[in-house]
Amino acid sequence: MKKLLIASLLLSATAATHAIENVKTICTHGNQTRVIEVVYKTDDVVPCEVRYAKEDSSKVLWSANNAENYCEEKAATFVEKQKAWGWSCEVATADTMANSEAEMQAADMPMEETKMQDAPAAP
Repeated sequence: MKKLLIASLLLSATAATHAIENVKTICTHGNQTRVIEVVYKTDDVVPCEVRYAKEDSSKVLWSANNAENYCEEKAATFVEKQKAWGWSCEVATADTMANSEAEMQAADMPMEETKMQDAPAAP
């Protein structure tokens, strides 16, 4: 019984340390920055949201409650559209995230969150 209890505690502690990390892609064009982020609302791949932020707004473009990989696919497709429009995009590391957040704060970017029903317009 003690072994089962210890194993359960270790498993739950391990699961808590393996939370899914949000995936942030930073796109730049000249002095403009766009951030496309897959946000996981729990420790699982669903529910999730794809958030799009630019200097003057932030929007939830897509969300999923049941469909695994939906948010990741939508974000990847949108990143490819950004690249086709001439933006340079890369998945954020700790260094690029710190730089991007500092740039957006310097621009006093309001974080107004609204949902879009259709595909977003070109930047």
